[in-house]
Amino acid sequence: KVESMVVPAASDLALADFESLSASQVVPRLDQLSAVELEGIRLFEVENRGRRTILNRIAQLEAGS
Repeated sequence: KVESMVVPAASDLALADFESLSASQVVPRLDQLSAVELEGIRLFEVENRGRRTILNRIAQLEAGS
């Protein structure tokens, strides 16, 4: 899989007001997102707050669990 390293702006993420959401608010919503939307959130999170709860859940979803 080819990964673009362009980090999306918060306003371009699939979850509205992402920056104001806590990890506990984000995690339950992740399973409703497409692979592309998840990747955008993953890139944004890695470059910004790096919240492990969110990153770990995205990794689980990308692995198919």
